[in-house]
Amino acid sequence: MIDSRRRTRRLIAGGIVVILVVFGYLIYGGLDSNVVYFLTPKELLAKGTKGQDVPVRLGGQVKRVQ
Repeated sequence: MIDSRRRTRRLIAGGIVVILVVFGYLIYGGLDSNVVYFLTPKELLAKGTKGQDVPVRLGGQVKRVQ
């Protein structure tokens, strides 16, 4: 009876660990491909061709034109 309880607890603990590992992998993989960084115009120009065809958010201040 005690062995069956230990076995059940080990299976539950193992299942929880597997679920957490899979969940962590999915979150990490999803974040890695979906993160979009804010760049200043100077940083974007400094990237040159590496800044093309890559999703970025351009941040900065707008200067009033008169």
